[in-house]
Amino acid sequence: MQEYNDTTNIATKRQLCARAFANKNYSECVGLCVEILALDHFDIDTWNLAGITMIEIKEYARAIEYLAEGLHLARERLKSLQVQVLHKNDKTQPRDSSDTASSTQDLDDPLHTTLRETLRLCEGLWLNLAEAYRRDNNPQEAISILHQALEAIPILNENATLHFNLAKAYVDAGDSLSSVDHYTIALRLDPNDLGAMFNLANAQVTLSRFPEAIELYEMAYKRGFLQAGVNLANTYIKLGFFTQALEIFKEIEPVFENDNVFLFNYANALNYLNADFEKTKHYYMRAIELDSQRVEYYINYAHFLLKNHHFTEGFSTYEMRKKFENMLPITLPNLWNKECQDTENLKDKIVFVYYEQGFGDCIMFGRFVPLLAQIAKEVILYVQEPLKNLFNDAFENIQNLKVCSQTLELDSIDVSISLLSLPLALGIHTAEQVQHSQHYLMYQNILKRALARGDIEEVYGIKPSTLKIGICFHTDSDFAETELKNIEPKPLLAMLREVFPNHAKVEIHSVNYSGIASELCGEFGVYDCKEEMSDFLQTRKVLERLDVVISIDTALAHLSASLGKSTFVLLHKRFDWRYDKGVDSVWYENILGFVQSDMGKWENVLHNLQSYLKSVYSEYSV
Repeated sequence: MQEYNDTTNIATKRQLCARAFANKNYSECVGLCVEILALDHFDIDTWNLAGITMIEIKEYARAIEYLAEGLHLARERLKSLQVQVLHKNDKTQPRDSSDTASSTQDLDDPLHTTLRETLRLCEGLWLNLAEAYRRDNNPQEAISILHQALEAIPILNENATLHFNLAKAYVDAGDSLSSVDHYTIALRLDPNDLGAMFNLANAQVTLSRFPEAIELYEMAYKRGFLQAGVNLANTYIKLGFFTQALEIFKEIEPVFENDNVFLFNYANALNYLNADFEKTKHYYMRAIELDSQRVEYYINYAHFLLKNHHFTEGFSTYEMRKKFENMLPITLPNLWNKECQDTENLKDKIVFVYYEQGFGDCIMFGRFVPLLAQIAKEVILYVQEPLKNLFNDAFENIQNLKVCSQTLELDSIDVSISLLSLPLALGIHTAEQVQHSQHYLMYQNILKRALARGDIEEVYGIKPSTLKIGICFHTDSDFAETELKNIEPKPLLAMLREVFPNHAKVEIHSVNYSGIASELCGEFGVYDCKEEMSDFLQTRKVLERLDVVISIDTALAHLSASLGKSTFVLLHKRFDWRYDKGVDSVWYENILGFVQSDMGKWENVLHNLQSYLKSVYSEYSV
């Protein structure tokens, strides 16, 4: 009677347990599981359910404990059943190999039914245990468990879910190639699995296999998987296909109108296409409204405003960059954080101005330092070591300005302010104010310096008999998308020598910091200036000897433009905000931009530059 009551009690608890799980009453479900297992330790289904419940409430250690025990019991049962089946088959071998009656009967045999059910239990437990490890940030253990399952039960090689889960674990482990392999298998086993299709596309993007990714996204999107449409549009943006991205954004906007990430990417696409200002602003603002904690939303919005010369709001919004981690190079006292024009707070104060980003930013915003020196009692400019001599030389006549690249005793500092915050604090509102000191790195007494160098052509404004062109084609900075900026030097040199075949009239100087291959110097008659460019002051002296500078978007372009040199900037398709619409820049009147038509392809850039050089410098081409 007691055994009957226990059995009835367990059956009732199982029903209650299943109901609690279905209703997401996970605490109740776990409690019932524990009660059931206390009565029947070998209830594998309950071990499995307890583990799944723990996964749902993110108690992964306990989930692993429950699932591992369930898997152990299931595998022991499986071994026992396999022995029984083999023993039974040895006793009931068919007399005629063509007689399939016995195999048909096996399908309905209770022993075989139990064996199949146990196999399914093992399969589920392996999958769930691996998932618990993966969610517990241990993807390698998940991978190991799933491969154990494949070795133990080879038929699982035809299980689409197992390959799908294995692919996810490989993604988490950073092995995109293996993830692609297993997503591909999962999709082959279940061609209608839109999740596998979508995830495979994501993995292909990670490997920069964009054609394959686009095809998969399109397939999933056409079948109603709208998130695939979002990722397809974002991939188009990555590849520079902004018009195609906008078409998709417009189609699915009603579904994602309250999705901040969607709206942010929509705004980026509009921004890249230089679309309607108010519309682009609306989407940036809506994204920020929905998630005001995403710093990158503010930064892109600030770049958009500055690009369109809305300086008051742009510089104010740009202050949000300070919320990024590790923005300041050192720990500073009395940080300025007014986020508004604040010249009174700087007046007659000792002001410490610090760099925060790259060399190009320092050169670009350095123009505002002399204006601060007119207000402050003393200015201490803290810059990276390679810039120290350049700024010392440029500001040598400003008595209350000191340049340093080492940490100082800062006890006497009244205000510490970022170099990139100066435009906001000083009340820079107009394009004229931005451009006012754009050539601040040019020697103050050009005539005197030119005479000292014996540069008669510069003194009297005569066109040089030999046109000296500087080229910079590579940067190894650690900023995002650096590789997009770089161009192979040989096609650039070949184009220049096609325009200027007479070496007597045109000299080409490599002003690339990492140098240039000697064979290119020999083939195209290039002077490598690398050894003369130990820091930015020495680089400036090299650039002063040149007439034209052709550069990718790097610090050297800012240096050249700040010297007043004719500077042609080669821009990738998602070029930086500082170059406005990609042709000229409010920051430098002597810059001319040449933008890619297709992302990553420089042919049209070189073609357009070639046409320009032939037109403007035709006397040097013969």
